[in-house]
Amino acid sequence: MGLTEEFAKFVHGTGFEDMPEEAVSKSKEMFLDSIGVAIAGTVEEPSGNIAIKYAKEVRAAPEASVLGGGFRTWAPMAAFANALLAHNMDYDDWLPAGTEEENWPKNAGHASGIMVAVALALGEKLGLPGKRIIEAYVLGMESYTKIAINCGDPRERGWHSMGVYGCIGATAAAAKLLGLNVQQITMAFGIASSFAGGLRRSLRSMTNPLHAGCAARAGIEAALLAKEGFTSGEAILEAPTGMIGFCEAFVGKGGCDYERISQSLGKPFYVVSPGPGIKPYPCAWPTFYAAEAIMELRKEHGVAYEDVKEVEAWVVPSSYARIGDPEPKSGYAGRLSWEYVCAAALLDGKLVRDTFRNGRLKDVKFREALGKVKLVPDEKRAEEKGTFFAPIVMKLKDGREYRHQVDVCKGHPKNPLTHEEVVAKYRNNAGLVLSQQQIARSIELIEHLDAAKDVRELMDILATRAVS
Repeated sequence: MGLTEEFAKFVHGTGFEDMPEEAVSKSKEMFLDSIGVAIAGTVEEPSGNIAIKYAKEVRAAPEASVLGGGFRTWAPMAAFANALLAHNMDYDDWLPAGTEEENWPKNAGHASGIMVAVALALGEKLGLPGKRIIEAYVLGMESYTKIAINCGDPRERGWHSMGVYGCIGATAAAAKLLGLNVQQITMAFGIASSFAGGLRRSLRSMTNPLHAGCAARAGIEAALLAKEGFTSGEAILEAPTGMIGFCEAFVGKGGCDYERISQSLGKPFYVVSPGPGIKPYPCAWPTFYAAEAIMELRKEHGVAYEDVKEVEAWVVPSSYARIGDPEPKSGYAGRLSWEYVCAAALLDGKLVRDTFRNGRLKDVKFREALGKVKLVPDEKRAEEKGTFFAPIVMKLKDGREYRHQVDVCKGHPKNPLTHEEVVAKYRNNAGLVLSQQQIARSIELIEHLDAAKDVRELMDILATRAVS
């Protein structure tokens, strides 16, 4: 049996009853987190309103709600908008990448926003119970991550992991919700493989969250086409001898361990171990290590910003090549800039949504803070690709120096947010659009999603339009 067929049989044959309670409880936290950041994304970044406007102009059957949009549209289009919104601020989950654990992806990504968008859109369209929606989320995450863990890094060839593996995960979730059989699921994976893509070259622009939206829409469209009998190449994930399949097309020939992929499905489910990380800060997660070290040094030693002459952050060269940006052109680009994030941590002592408003780059004091931050690519760590700790050297004007290193950042599965912190994050984000009564009821509905007969009451609340 080939890998694609193994995947199809796993998705078809695995149900809610096969999932441990920990998978269910973690899934509900991820729904809370993804929905909250998506709602805030309708207000915080202009790309969110562009996506909502675009989705509204597509005149289609009102099947599924657009979060914060105030309307329903065709399910694939709702999933497109909602997944884009979820990644709009880079505040959604992340899949910790690293080399110290063999069951971690070697290529980071953001998966929950995609799977939540697919599950809610089709769940609402079909009137499905909450257990089916959680089931689809878990299987979508499993399909995305088990390929990512056991394949090379598509980023080395210029691809964005989220736009590549996201299509496969979204297809698994959609196929499960639509009740496809094994052959149909196999075809759906083949169809989705022709939708996959997304170049990292555009990550500092609105096209970054577009990759999430495209993956969610592609997954539903692939499953819908397969349900109607649309065909594709078989064995698409691995491809027959002499041909190149999905995995090797994105990471290079010989870059995937197909046997380990199939053997690891559900053993354990990724959402259980190691699980996705929930972000405490709305920016690229590798920057957390340096930023937290700066904030901890200021707090521990009572250092005032004015007393700091310079801050050195010693980073892995490969990481700096992807995220280093001493002159970000916008607040959004600042989310993916070590320098911007470190400057904000130094000046403000915190990283919040307001940190990344475009006006910060015009602020004289913030420009001064940017000038105090010096990133040093640590050539001794040139071969490292899966570690992100960034030792900090804080130099004061009076000659004193302080050093600190954060080994496990806040939000990482080894240092997770508490449930209360996840709920507080949801309240803070959803509060940009929803009333306190709506927030309380939506939390209640999400935390009891596995008991819900359907999600329509929840979606009625979440579709509330932000007042512009």
